[in-house]
Amino acid sequence: MTQPYVTGPAHLFVGIGYQLVQVLQLVRQQVHEIRTYSGNPGSGAIFDADGNIIGGTPPPPPPVQPPAQLVAGLALQNRLPVYLGTAEITPTIDIERFFLPWYDDEMGTSDPADELYEGDSATVTALVNRWYEPVYAFLACLVNRAPLGGLRGFNLPQEIGSSLVMEGFTSPLWVQFPFFAKTVMGGDGFMPPCYRFFNAHLTNDRLEPLNHEPRKTLLVWQCKRYLDVVSGASGLYDHDMFNPPLPVVN
Repeated sequence: MTQPYVTGPAHLFVGIGYQLVQVLQLVRQQVHEIRTYSGNPGSGAIFDADGNIIGGTPPPPPPVQPPAQLVAGLALQNRLPVYLGTAEITPTIDIERFFLPWYDDEMGTSDPADELYEGDSATVTALVNRWYEPVYAFLACLVNRAPLGGLRGFNLPQEIGSSLVMEGFTSPLWVQFPFFAKTVMGGDGFMPPCYRFFNAHLTNDRLEPLNHEPRKTLLVWQCKRYLDVVSGASGLYDHDMFNPPLPVVN
């Protein structure tokens, strides 16, 4: 059954190293209570001689699982989610897919005969008006070679020219939908609880207004795929906020 989906005021979480979490005293106080969906298992589907469903309630199809190597590689990122904040206007997620035009002279040379799919990336934009400054300061220092993060506004030797993804300077980014806890959304409606991007880094920070009004910070993340070179599988995002569990919103 089709229905509208309401996410609620999306919360932003980022993954940073364990040692920095201890310094910032951001160790999780408690874990979200995981509300498991227990739908009607149904009586099983009834098929006719041609294999068509003519009655009963078929069980839901099993979820598609990514390759085990990819999941194991993501676990090795060793990033603990911490709460960054929330936004005045709910963040936007812009997923862009890339295609390579392929030509065939029998089909002409102006209009591609086909397009080869080459993966996707995403841009996440949030006008943040309530945030934890030490976490933002860590993200703003893009290349953190120092053990506990660098100093924003400065580039240490060997930072210019760094590979963000290959050298591990990206962070997981969660955009969590709190209304997933409502049965009509997360249970019966199957709305995902969040979008977790595996490789995200800030590209733009805009601080305004800088006067007597509360300040806002416009943050823009570029999200790239994570590649497991052994299996050849890659992933841009999933909807997992339980492994590891997100901390409570404060």
